[in-house]
Amino acid sequence: MSMDEPTSRSFMVMDDILSNYDCDHHRRLLDWEVVECRRDAVGCEPADKHILDGISLCVLRGDDDDPKLYPDMCIRLTDDVFNQVGRMIDDDTADISCSVCAVVGDTMVISLAFTAHHITAPLRQYYLVYDSANASLFMRPVQAPQFRSIGRSCPLPLRREDGGYTLALLGNRQCPATDRYDSPALCLWSLPAPSDISQNDMDHCVVKGRHHLNDHSFNVHMAFSCNGNAVWGDLTQGIMYCSYSDLLKGGDCVNFKHVRLPEKHRITYHQALMMGEMHFHRNIGLVGNSIWFVSITPSDSGTGQTMVEVWTLDLTQPLKSKDKREWATLIVFRMQNIWELDAFNKKGLPKSLPRFPILRQQDDGVLYMLLPNLTGSKCYLVGIDVGRSRGKWPQIVSSRCLALPWMRRPVVLPVDFFEPRAMVE
Repeated sequence: MSMDEPTSRSFMVMDDILSNYDCDHHRRLLDWEVVECRRDAVGCEPADKHILDGISLCVLRGDDDDPKLYPDMCIRLTDDVFNQVGRMIDDDTADISCSVCAVVGDTMVISLAFTAHHITAPLRQYYLVYDSANASLFMRPVQAPQFRSIGRSCPLPLRREDGGYTLALLGNRQCPATDRYDSPALCLWSLPAPSDISQNDMDHCVVKGRHHLNDHSFNVHMAFSCNGNAVWGDLTQGIMYCSYSDLLKGGDCVNFKHVRLPEKHRITYHQALMMGEMHFHRNIGLVGNSIWFVSITPSDSGTGQTMVEVWTLDLTQPLKSKDKREWATLIVFRMQNIWELDAFNKKGLPKSLPRFPILRQQDDGVLYMLLPNLTGSKCYLVGIDVGRSRGKWPQIVSSRCLALPWMRRPVVLPVDFFEPRAMVE
């Protein structure tokens, strides 16, 4: 397989679910690349090191437009690993559950869980942290003492001055008096620096309190970094953030700041349950130096009346004493406005309901959306300039076909995120 990528594809779009290579019979014969890297197990039992040695992360860069070669990732485990885990849980393992939790800069965090035949809940669960900058892979257990994460598991990797990473995770701490997990907390897991991968005397896990007066209803959907701040997003409520320095320095508690979504876009927990998966029509992320919130609202009057709104938030500007940070409207448009663009018709794009708004820091001013093909399994990734357009309506700046048969949540990776390695035999 050629590693030359077309200039029109500066990044790959994949599903966040990583399949078990040995169980995916339809794709086993393709030219998967094994991501070769040095590795270490941190905060694990001695037996976990052997598990890590039997894990391979594989990638298929593929061809966007080929239904058989669409970009993908998978996990391959040796039979010895499955047998060992089976002995540890006193049962044969049925399969693995694996998904991408976060991609921040050069780092990707993956959740790996082993499941058994007779129990649906994960019995052994780990985080795999792959750093493409130095080709290293760390593994650590998901569970931390007296700590439980909230919402979607979104450990945020923060690079320290020594070159190592600290994973920061929002959750709740167990109260000794009641055994309930009702005390807001922040869990910090430290990974050794590449120059000292055998460092074992560091405090790997620290649980701190986190303070904000109105964070009891906050749910986690994503995490990212923004201008020296660690940010967690709730697609129904807003964001919570704190500075790196406050997070990484000593002390038992970290003060968080909260910026709520515009009132018209706040959704209660029960409303969110009725709406289904929020990632289909909302996103919060970093574009350029600003945080964007995107909302796609379908209309009963037809797909063309679907409303797309983009709001921005700037964390870099200092505030006056009585001011507070608020979202500002960047643009509001209907899909009918996009359909009427010459580029839309020339490219033969489908007039379908957009989904999965995608935000990339590198593409300042550009909103990406997926438009499903009305007659097949393919979809179109459309880039719309909404931040720098000088005309009345936004402009289409890019489009390409994606032959993805199904997607739960998109993962966006630069084409050079993985270096070419040996192929899976």
